[in-house]
Amino acid sequence: MQPLIRPLSEFRPTAINQKVNIKDVSDMKKKKSASALLVCAMSLSAGSVWAAGDSTTINVKGKIVSNTCVIDTTNSDLTVTLPTLSDKDFKSKGVVAGKKTVNLVLKDCGKDTSKVDVTASGDPDDTDKSAFKNAATGGDAATGVGLYFYETDGNTLFLPNGTKEESSLDATKTNTLAYTAAYVATAATVSAGGFASVVNLKLEYQ
Repeated sequence: MQPLIRPLSEFRPTAINQKVNIKDVSDMKKKKSASALLVCAMSLSAGSVWAAGDSTTINVKGKIVSNTCVIDTTNSDLTVTLPTLSDKDFKSKGVVAGKKTVNLVLKDCGKDTSKVDVTASGDPDDTDKSAFKNAATGGDAATGVGLYFYETDGNTLFLPNGTKEESSLDATKTNTLAYTAAYVATAATVSAGGFASVVNLKLEYQ
């Protein structure tokens, strides 16, 4: 005769228990989804923190010197008017006429001032590359003429492509660098008209 009481292990799960299990699986999916979202959020947050943590170093160097001067704009010849000449004064190509001194005055020089390199540059004449071109335009501009700009010795030419002259300076005094400007015939025939030219000077102190 079999016992009336059967062991609990012999009972199978009911349909209700299965439904409960399905519900539990759904909850697990929700939990997994929530976990996935949390991971994504943490990843984005970690990326932002990494970008904010970037850093670098900029090294800046410089030098303070006491070997420069100030251009005396009052006493320097920054605008020069050459004499009015006749086209007949230029008999042939290469004739130089109308020379005029151009003074560049340097004052308030630092105690260590000893020399200055002056570089002249500008637009060259189309024919004579040693001459600065006539920048006057229009029908009233002179043709066949350019500008010669001489170094302080009065003989050596500054060339438009940027030639340099070294000059000594006295730190205890006002220094005057005397240059020379002149017309030059750049063609066999010079026609009458207006004339204008530009010479750029760059000063580098030593």
